[in-house]
Amino acid sequence: MEQVAFVVNPASGRSDGYEQFARAADVLQERGIHVASFQTDADDGARPACEEALEAGYREIWVIGGDGTIRDCLRPIVEADAILGPLPGGTANRFVMALGPHAGDIQQRAQWMIEQPVKRVDLGECNGDLFSVHVGVGFEAVAAEKTEEDKSGLGSFAYLVAGFSALREVEPQNVVLRSGDETLYDGPMISALFSNMPIDSLIRAAGGHVGDPVHGRLTAKVIAQPPGWRMFLRWLQGRAEAPHEDMVFDHAAEEYHFSLERDAQVHVDGESTGRHSALELRCLHEALQVRGLEREDGEIEAGSDGS
Repeated sequence: MEQVAFVVNPASGRSDGYEQFARAADVLQERGIHVASFQTDADDGARPACEEALEAGYREIWVIGGDGTIRDCLRPIVEADAILGPLPGGTANRFVMALGPHAGDIQQRAQWMIEQPVKRVDLGECNGDLFSVHVGVGFEAVAAEKTEEDKSGLGSFAYLVAGFSALREVEPQNVVLRSGDETLYDGPMISALFSNMPIDSLIRAAGGHVGDPVHGRLTAKVIAQPPGWRMFLRWLQGRAEAPHEDMVFDHAAEEYHFSLERDAQVHVDGESTGRHSALELRCLHEALQVRGLEREDGEIEAGSDGS
């Protein structure tokens, strides 16, 4: 590793992107690595900055931002077969947390990543958009969007507030989930999640398949209408067990076609993509080169804090 381009989102997380860059850059420069920074655009996101770095000849792109900033950089990095170095810097750092330690300290993370080999991981694709973590539909998407809009510093309590608010907006509807020619599920849905990572959904789904970025499949969880609003609220508060397995359809496959009775909100890696009545999803096996995948043969654990 001789040179690294940083894509920096100055507005991510605590709006201290360039302070975080300076801390990470110090670590690399102490090792004799040349660094440069490219700033994201408030209107066009991180993709132009990433493309500029690639055009300048950099092939190692370290991204300081949340999952949405990383998502913006995926397409140009994949097309160039360049290397992604994911660093913490956003409100949600689920991709960073799933792949290695020190998700709360950018200097320690940078120091750790310098020593790591480059490995390949899967990505997901939803209606042409690449994602590294997950796609949420219905309640999951509405609540996630409301949480993103809440910058009040409420932390995990913001998810609860967003969940209560989303309950008033989302009604169950009938959906059909197919993989190839096989119909996997035909029934009611209040929330759905398609995951490439081992994450917990806002509605804590029952056990079963867990997202994994190296096994060539996406995990699908479709949650039907819960048995009563009071129990639903208890799930949101973590005061009840996860929904009974009869209320959750769980599957893992390489690709899906998901059709809905009517439009529903869709959220992809921290950003809304609007309302959709049909989704085409597939797993792109080993599509992304990434530095810092802490995993050999064991599974990445859901809910890892990255420490």
